[in-house]
Amino acid sequence: MPEHAGGSPACLWRGDAFRHLSGLTPCAATLLDLARPITPATWLRVRRDPAFVLLLVRDGAGDDLRTDSLLTRLSEPALCDRAGALLVEPTAPYLDFTRDDLAPLHAAILRLAEGAAAHAEAALGRVDPVRAWVAGLLAPLGRLVIAAVDPAGWAGDQDALSRHLARQWGLPDWLADLAGRLRLSPEMAVDLGAQRGLFEVVQRAASDAARDGFDLGLVAPVDGAPLPVVGPPEEWRDPAGEPLLADLLRLVGENRALTAARRPADLADENDRLHAALARRLRDEAERERIGRLSAVAELAAGAGHEINNPLAVISGRAQYLLAHASQWFAPEASVAAGESLETIIAQTRRIHTLLRQLMLFARPPVPRRKPTDVYLLVGEVARSLDDLAGQRGVRLEGPTPPGTLVLYLDPEQVKTALTALVRNAIEAAPGGGWVRLGVRRPGPACPVEVVVEDSGAGPAPEHLPHLFDPFFSGREAGRGKGLGLPVAWQLVRQHGGEVRYARPAGGPTRFAIVLPAGLEPGRDGPDVRGEAA
Repeated sequence: MPEHAGGSPACLWRGDAFRHLSGLTPCAATLLDLARPITPATWLRVRRDPAFVLLLVRDGAGDDLRTDSLLTRLSEPALCDRAGALLVEPTAPYLDFTRDDLAPLHAAILRLAEGAAAHAEAALGRVDPVRAWVAGLLAPLGRLVIAAVDPAGWAGDQDALSRHLARQWGLPDWLADLAGRLRLSPEMAVDLGAQRGLFEVVQRAASDAARDGFDLGLVAPVDGAPLPVVGPPEEWRDPAGEPLLADLLRLVGENRALTAARRPADLADENDRLHAALARRLRDEAERERIGRLSAVAELAAGAGHEINNPLAVISGRAQYLLAHASQWFAPEASVAAGESLETIIAQTRRIHTLLRQLMLFARPPVPRRKPTDVYLLVGEVARSLDDLAGQRGVRLEGPTPPGTLVLYLDPEQVKTALTALVRNAIEAAPGGGWVRLGVRRPGPACPVEVVVEDSGAGPAPEHLPHLFDPFFSGREAGRGKGLGLPVAWQLVRQHGGEVRYARPAGGPTRFAIVLPAGLEPGRDGPDVRGEAA
C-alpha cells in the first residue's frame, strides 16, 4: 500500500480515520509554481491540482475567491505558509495522479471543472467562472480523499464524507453547500443554502461529463460508470522528492509578507515617515548629546568653581589687608606703586569671582521661585535695561507692543537673566546702524510661548552652531561675544521645562527664541526640572 508525502502508511486511514485528515498535499510542480512570480498564467497551471485549490479556499480563505481577487489570493504570504506546513504534516496524504488507477480520476475532475467554468461564462456574468471551476474541481471531494488514502478501505457514502470534510476544513459557504448535494434538485439545494446559479452550472457540467463517460458518481442516473482510460497528467511529481520545497515556500512567504499589499504610494508615504522619524531621531540624539555634554561640563565647573573660589577669597583678602597697611609697611617711595599693584590684584580677583558666580549659575542654578508673571512686562523691562548699551553701539532696539497680558507661572528673575543674555548677545552681534527686535508669539491657548530675539547681524558660522551653548566658547568671527551668556540662558530656561532655539530662516534675520511650555500657566503644575516651585 503506498505511503503519502509525510511517510505514514496509508492503512492508517481506514474507517473513521478518514474524518481526521488535515488536508491533501499538492504536487511538487504546483508548489514550485506558487514560489515563482504570480501572474495570470499561474492560475491556469495550479488550478489543475485539486489539493492546491483545496488549500486555496479552505479555513475561510476562499470567502472572496472571484476572478478579480484571484491573483491577490495567490500572492498572500499565508498561502505559502499553509502549503509548507502540509509538506511536513503526517495526516495530509499526497494525491498521486501518476498512478494508473488515479489518472482517469484526474481527467474526470478536470472535465467537470472545465464544463462548470464554460457554463458560467455562458451565464453572462451571473456566475463567476473561477468559483465555477473551483466548485467543479472539488465537488467530488469525498472521492478524491478516498482515492488519496485507501479506496479499498472505504465502504461508506462519498457524498456524506464530502459534506463532513467541507465543514471540517472550513470551506466557504458557496462551496460547502454544493458538497454531496448534486443529486438534489436545484430548488431543494437552494432551500439548503446553495447558490442557485452556481449549483446549476456545476450540476449541468457533472451531467455532461457523465454522458461523455467521465462519471464521478455525483449525479443520477449514471452512478458507477467506468472512467475512460487516460494517461497520467503532465508535470505531476511527488513533493517527497523535493526535500527543500518546504524551506523554499517558507522563504517565499516571508518575502511576500514584507511586500504584501504595498502600493507605490504607500511605499512613498512610508519612506517619508521613515525619513521624518530618522530626522527626529537625529535631532533627539543631538539634543541628548548636547545635554549630556553640558551636564558633564556643569559638574566639572561646579567642582572647579568651588575649588578656585576658596583660594581666590584668600588672595583677595590678603591683598586687601596689605593695601590697608601699605602706608605703614612699605617705604614712602614704594607705597604708591605697591598700592596700585594690590588694587589691580583685588580688581582681578573680583573679576574672577564674577565669572565664577556666572559659571555656578550655569553649573548649579537655584530652584526656580515661581509666581504669576506677565511676559510682556518682563520683556519690556529687559528692553529698557539694555537701551543704553544699544545706544552706545548705534543699534536700534525694538520691544513688543503688548496686545494685553500673558501671564505664566515662572521665576521672573531667572527668565529675565536668560532673556537679558540673549538680547545683549544680539546687540553685540548687530552692526552699527543695525537693529534688534523683541517679540512674543503664541499660536494658540495650549501652545508654547516663544519670546523671540532677532537681529540684523550675520549670525553664527555653521561650524560654530554645535557649540553655541558651550561655556567660554567664542564665536567672535560670527559677531558673537565671549562669556557665559548663552549657556546660562539655556540652563535657566531648561529649569522651567523649556528650551532655547536658534534659527536663521532663508533670507531672514538671526533669531533666538526662549520657548516656554503652556503648562507654566497659573493654576497648573508646570514642569520643574530641579524641584518644587515657590
